[in-house]
Amino acid sequence: MSDLGAVPLRGALGALRGVKTISVVLPCANESFVQRTVESIWANTPKEELLEIIIVDDASWPPVTVQNPRDVFLSGHVRILRQSPAIGLIQSKQRGAEAANGDAIVFLDCHVRPMPNWTAPLLAELRLNPRRIAVPLITGLNPDTWEELSPQEGGKKMCLTWSVDFFWCNELSGMDVPILSGGLLAISRSWWHESGGHFGYDSSMRSWGGENIDQSLRTWLCGGEIVYAEGSRVAHMWRDAGNPKTALHYSIPERDVLRNRLRAAKAWMGPWVEKVQSFQEFENIDVGSLSNFDELKNRLKCGMFEDYLRRFEALFFGTGMLPSSVFHLKAANGKCLTLDLYSRQLFGHSCIEDFEGQIWHRSNALGKDDLQCCSGLKLWNYNYCLAWYGGQVQVVDCSYFGTSKYQDFQIVITNEVEGEAIISVPDIEETKQCLNSGQVSRPAVLLDVSQANWTFPELELVNEGLFRAVAASGRCLITEVGLQWGSCESAAGLEVIGEDEGRKQLQIADQCLDAAQGTHIALYPCHPREERIPNQLFIAEEGGPLCWPFGDADGSPDSRLRCLGEGELEQPQVMLQPCANSPVKATLSDHGQVFHKHSQGEMFILKLESGHCLGVDFEKPMQVNGEDAFPLSVGQAECSQSWIHHEHSLALSSDEDWCLSANDFQHPVVTSCWPEDLSQHFEAQRLEGPQKNTPLVALRKRPHWVDSGRQRFPALCLDTSREGAAREPVRVAQCEEARMEQLWTLEWEVVPLETRLFRE
Repeated sequence: MSDLGAVPLRGALGALRGVKTISVVLPCANESFVQRTVESIWANTPKEELLEIIIVDDASWPPVTVQNPRDVFLSGHVRILRQSPAIGLIQSKQRGAEAANGDAIVFLDCHVRPMPNWTAPLLAELRLNPRRIAVPLITGLNPDTWEELSPQEGGKKMCLTWSVDFFWCNELSGMDVPILSGGLLAISRSWWHESGGHFGYDSSMRSWGGENIDQSLRTWLCGGEIVYAEGSRVAHMWRDAGNPKTALHYSIPERDVLRNRLRAAKAWMGPWVEKVQSFQEFENIDVGSLSNFDELKNRLKCGMFEDYLRRFEALFFGTGMLPSSVFHLKAANGKCLTLDLYSRQLFGHSCIEDFEGQIWHRSNALGKDDLQCCSGLKLWNYNYCLAWYGGQVQVVDCSYFGTSKYQDFQIVITNEVEGEAIISVPDIEETKQCLNSGQVSRPAVLLDVSQANWTFPELELVNEGLFRAVAASGRCLITEVGLQWGSCESAAGLEVIGEDEGRKQLQIADQCLDAAQGTHIALYPCHPREERIPNQLFIAEEGGPLCWPFGDADGSPDSRLRCLGEGELEQPQVMLQPCANSPVKATLSDHGQVFHKHSQGEMFILKLESGHCLGVDFEKPMQVNGEDAFPLSVGQAECSQSWIHHEHSLALSSDEDWCLSANDFQHPVVTSCWPEDLSQHFEAQRLEGPQKNTPLVALRKRPHWVDSGRQRFPALCLDTSREGAAREPVRVAQCEEARMEQLWTLEWEVVPLETRLFRE
């Protein structure tokens, strides 16, 4: 194992004081700004330094030689190497470097404007160390005016993620650059050949992406270093979806990008590849042979990935990228803090041990000058951190270096024995605020005691003549929007303002409870004593229910009692929820997601334990994205509807043009089948469990990812349990020691794989 600290020190005499000339390599594919880029390089580069500009035309049409006639270019300084068919950005850079004759090779994109004096800092850094790569500050470039945008702002450093991706980390102190951005860098020709030569870029990488990870890790692990050359600026035109001038004019196969990144990981990350391959985007990717790295590693005596982590240990531990533990945050109401990765909304949901939308860890440094963890809370394996600007708690991109005060969330243990804690939120108000769990409000209704065995809320005596109503669910009667059952923090006080033959008139604020002839419970102006009518007279005793004793004249007196109760949540019959049942575990924790699959040849009926079946309600047509759609339903009649596997989805067997769709990823529907629509990719996943005569299945929307895995979306399952489908609110309120809604516990706390590997 090599000693990564053995590279020459800054300021030491290097072997490359003779680095005087540069070859600029421009890989171009159907670019609109080649002419302006070349003119900018010529205008702002000392002529004694610029040996050549090498344009690698990767099958552009029309060819670069036609777009930019040679007489426009500066004779003798520009070479155009045409490649047809296209070989992609990575191999175009390789070809340009092999043709370079300068003492240093400078890679640039074909849409940049180097600023005056851009080469001097780069060459100065290369002269200090023969095994060094130097990068400029990359600023913005206006494609219309060709003027630099915000000269003092830009990117210079990138850092590695566990999904073999990278993010800007300019806040990292010092000159070292953990990961190259990829397109803009300077390297001595001697180090280019020594660190790879013909394999300067991995010859098995395709198209675009991942080569910067490979080049960065091989440099740091094989005795080199990467530094920021202060004072060097290159303005770069960024792709902007709103500006057609900046559009990309060649395709980038996403599968190739992922394969390239995984090759880099398998070449250099050792046992941490297990962590990389835990991300869904890398499933079923064959990276091919890695033998081309073996000779290089042996010749340069390259180190292990652990050495890279140790070199940047302050970064990985200080920002929480190597978290000490990961955990679920369970509230006093039994729900866990959950992030909907489709809508990015926070809510409380039943705790599921392996659901990735519920696994959190401490993250973010205390400050960019104090790389000690932690000042925030982050969703494990995602770049989402809690943030509060007032109002609702949100998730945003993490401020890893602690530069955003709005991400300052702290877990404060209040009871070591019980493991209870409060979660303080950013200090942006005069009083200390804490994260609170909540409950979904339910309607307050009058229930006829003769029709069912209801469990009725009880009256608690708060003060003499003052009650509050508390339901078995833990909710209290509130008046935020009419009469509802919600958080007991906002419990309504029911004041006795009059009594008539043991029946009480109850006032909330300036209005009274009114039974509206037994049809519903409401607030209505209080009737004066001499005009009291039965609608406002209730049976109300401590420890008992609140009942209205009048109704129809027929029947016994008891049958006329209607008591205050909790109404049903207005939820669709079927929703999409996090999958609660692992296919490899025998325990079925949520039967609302379990169906018995009764097969009839290729067709099958999906039946719940209750005997009801999953079907479609064709009586309630709707429009989804301009297409006809129908909601799902559950009932006995639906047992006449059967399903069939259709491409990647599930379709009605009676009409295979109607497929199951996730719709908005909460309210599933059936709509026209579109095989390429990821929202229609469903499967009936078999579950382990007590099998009877039919297999048990969960109807699972398959996980998917977009943007090369930068956005990942977990599996969701059809759920028919209306109560379990409710999303409990998460809010912020003033911190109070005795408030149950502010108590959280850390459940299933473990050391994650990436940290465990480092410790081992």
